[in-house]
Amino acid sequence: MRRIIRSLLYTLACVGAVSLLAGARGNTAVAATTGSGYISADTTWTAANSPYSVSGNVIVRSGATLTIEPGVTVNFNADKSLQIDGTLIAKGTSARPITFTGGNDASTGTTAKWGYILFNDSSTDAAYNSSTGDYTSGSIMEYCVVEYAGGTSVSDNGAIRLNNAHPCIYSNKIVCAQR
Repeated sequence: MRRIIRSLLYTLACVGAVSLLAGARGNTAVAATTGSGYISADTTWTAANSPYSVSGNVIVRSGATLTIEPGVTVNFNADKSLQIDGTLIAKGTSARPITFTGGNDASTGTTAKWGYILFNDSSTDAAYNSSTGDYTSGSIMEYCVVEYAGGTSVSDNGAIRLNNAHPCIYSNKIVCAQR
């Protein structure tokens, strides 16, 4: 338990985040694999359409679910973020993790430092089997890699931020990058 808490605290201390939207089926607000804005209906980002390029902040509204398939890569423009007010199901595998990373910053020729993944109080908390303790439903990030997240200010600097939210965060790799 201490290892999980330490890992979570390290994750929250690292700079970073996520923004997702483009190329999603079931979401009429997005075309192709580039986008930003609101996800208001259940949406799946498929491995077949990966990588996804996020050009603006993405907000998963309350009542909507964004599902990201194993093997998907999401590239964020500088300082863009993913806000979860509904449900995020990002369940990769050890062989096919989901990667949240910065896109290419054309002005510097380096990887962009993007914002963060924020689970708000209105996001769907994870639920667990009362007998086994296994995850059963709700927001989850499992076998994900979060890298080059950078936050936009001192108060917004965690790679994965929780605002009175309780998603399942399990077997992820957070890579902090120097600004």
